[in-house]
This record gives sequence, structure tokens and C-alpha cells, in this order.
Amino acid sequence: MTDGSRRSSLILITTESAIRLGIFATVLILMGLAEVRIPRRHSAVAKPLRWASNLGLICLNTVAVRLFVPLGIVGVALAAQERSWGLLNNWSLPGWLAVAISVIALDFVIYLQHFL
Repeated sequence: MTDGSRRSSLILITTESAIRLGIFATVLILMGLAEVRIPRRHSAVAKPLRWASNLGLICLNTVAVRLFVPLGIVGVALAAQERSWGLLNNWSLPGWLAVAISVIALDFVIYLQHFL
């Protein structure tokens, strides 16, 4: 890996949240403008009230996911390690090899999801 590509990867990793937020805001604004300019049906609820409640739900969902999902994942991983659940906890492998096998297995499962 060259120094330039390493720097690019680091920038991407450190700015991932800002990139996601920018894309979300752009799509939100475009969809809002489309809804105002070319509505597909008459709304029963006033747009400002509906938009405010939807944005509130988005904020609440984002906070909940950022707080609870990592806690759940870490909790399950710690419980699995403590109770020696799983193949890799029962094999005597170097740490780097266990990580490599885990990443490959996870990628394989994600790959299989495309066919199911």
C-alpha cells in the first residue's frame, strides 16, 4: 500500500460520518424540493408538522442505533469469549489468524446474502 493510498483510506475512515450525513442531507433536500414542486397526492397533515416529526424520529433512531447496537455486539462477543462459544474460541490459533479467518468468513456470509 502506497503512502498516498494509505492517506486516502485514513481520510475516508475519519470522515465517514460526515460523508454519510452529507449524502443524507442532499437526498433529503432533493426529496423535499420534489415533494413541494411536484406533489403526488394531497397531504392530510401539514408539511412542517410531518417533516418535523419525521426528522425527530430520524434523530431518535440515529442516537438509539449509535448507542445500543455497539453495546449489544460487544456484549455478545464478550459472552461468546467467556463461554468459549464458536469454533475460533475452541481452536488454538494465533490472534492474527483468527482475525483473518473471521473476516473471510464474514465476507463469505455477506457474499452469500446476495444469492438468498
